[in-house]
Amino acid sequence: MDKSNRSNLRLQRDLKLAVSEYAPGSKLVANGMLIESTGLKLIDGKQLPLHHYTYCKSCNKYTYVGKYGVNDETEIPCDKCMDPLRVKYYAIPKFGFYGKAKELSTERRPDKAYGSRVFFADHAEESIQPLHVEGNGYELDYLYSHYGNLSIVNDNKGQQYFVCESCGSHVDHKRAHTSPLGHKCSSKKRLTVRNAPISLGHQFTTDILRMSFNFNNGSFYTNQTKPILSCTR
Repeated sequence: MDKSNRSNLRLQRDLKLAVSEYAPGSKLVANGMLIESTGLKLIDGKQLPLHHYTYCKSCNKYTYVGKYGVNDETEIPCDKCMDPLRVKYYAIPKFGFYGKAKELSTERRPDKAYGSRVFFADHAEESIQPLHVEGNGYELDYLYSHYGNLSIVNDNKGQQYFVCESCGSHVDHKRAHTSPLGHKCSSKKRLTVRNAPISLGHQFTTDILRMSFNFNNGSFYTNQTKPILSCTR
């Protein structure tokens, strides 16, 4: 919190929640105060981890591509409908966020301004437990893993974030602005990848289950991989 509010309030959230609730511009109520996130905390000499992903508007599918630097493709086809997709990027805000607090003037809680999605990233190959079952007119195959990785991405409702490389503020211009701590910042550099803004995200490990059904009439249906237990390890 900034010093002008004389508050020692420190908020803590697991990153699964923080990438949404603490994202720049988000507001929440704590200890009778209205807290507004003002930016990401950055540390000189240390970088935020970056990951690749795609989002297909045609079939509403998110796909994890990989860690930044491992796969540097800028465009790949959707693995569901094959539409060409621009690769996007999310940063993991592992150093935390800045915020400012003021007295709550109304009992109405602020509207949630973020929009996050959770989707399957990958899994440890050695942890897969396949099973095949045959019934009356159908076949069922499923894969189960204790070590599935899920990604949660906050893309600011499709707008993503232009984060100042110097102070951590979210600013969609290259002019002087106010830093999260209330100082003037003149930096024009932004945390972008190939001049594109970034999303905020996180990865966590949980149990995952993938099921495929094959019916005798020749139809075939495969559902998306989904978590069956939402717990980190």
